[in-house]
Amino acid sequence: MSFKRQIKYKYQNFKFSLQTISLPGWLTSPYLRLSLFAFIFLFSAAYIVNITSSATSGYQMHELEKKTLALEMEVRKLEVEIADNSSMSSIASRLVKLNMVEASGMMFLADKNSSVAKN
Repeated sequence: MSFKRQIKYKYQNFKFSLQTISLPGWLTSPYLRLSLFAFIFLFSAAYIVNITSSATSGYQMHELEKKTLALEMEVRKLEVEIADNSSMSSIASRLVKLNMVEASGMMFLADKNSSVAKN
């Protein structure tokens, strides 16, 4: 027998053996197929919902990080502005604009019965 015939014969035997296999009734029932389909559908839907919520939360996190950076920049600008406005030269220039004068010769009033500590 030739090699080609041997392979053909083995293939036909294999094909026949697959055709003669009978599966149990519960394995071929429509209820099992329906339940498997429902199981696959539910887990696919849950997977899609999970992926969508992860993507949404990632996008929200990215937006919040951008807002945080913008707020940090604004805080830095305000700190620089505070430092500029609290310098003595800036205060002196604003005093002139507001028609204020520098106080000189301060006097303190003290009560004889007070118990305030003095330096």
